[in-house]
Amino acid sequence: MKHARRRRLKVRWYGNSRRQVHVVAGEGIWYRCGKYAQIAWNYVYDPAGRRTNYFYSTDPRMSPRRIIETFASRWSIEVTFQEVRALLGWETPRQRVKLSVLRTGPLLLGCFSVVSLIYARLSGVGRNQPRLAKTDTGHATADIHFSQALTVVRRMLWQETILDHALSPAVVAKCPLRFKRFLLDQLSAAA
Repeated sequence: MKHARRRRLKVRWYGNSRRQVHVVAGEGIWYRCGKYAQIAWNYVYDPAGRRTNYFYSTDPRMSPRRIIETFASRWSIEVTFQEVRALLGWETPRQRVKLSVLRTGPLLLGCFSVVSLIYARLSGVGRNQPRLAKTDTGHATADIHFSQALTVVRRMLWQETILDHALSPAVVAKCPLRFKRFLLDQLSAAA
């Protein structure tokens, strides 16, 4: 088994940031189900996040930088699937008809995409900014979660379609501003 010494690399990291990491890379043999495969392995230590990762590739010609960046670039896809599962019920529907099964996944991912695009447009205009998410330690983070984007989009839809158009303008005008805000907060909160 051949391996290299620890070295520092500046790589594209999770969240599309750039990060200096410590890497030990090498090649080895992977045995599974009676077959051998040559692999490239990477031990990666991120001093900023104090995190250790191990990355593998069955293509030993890939450079350590490419292996690390390939894995890190998947992060946005994994977050998308995690949030679609948690907030839109990706795995909860139970269908028995083939067409229903083929329709549910694309519709849920489509819903996720539409909400994300509407939120991006709204936040680009500078309105409807959600409160910042809190981490487990109680500190605010700049990352916007899908549940927050969903709340902002629901609020806009409730305000601009239901309150402004479905009800008569006289009824909406008579409502106290505090009551309208309370109503919008309650109707738009992500479940």
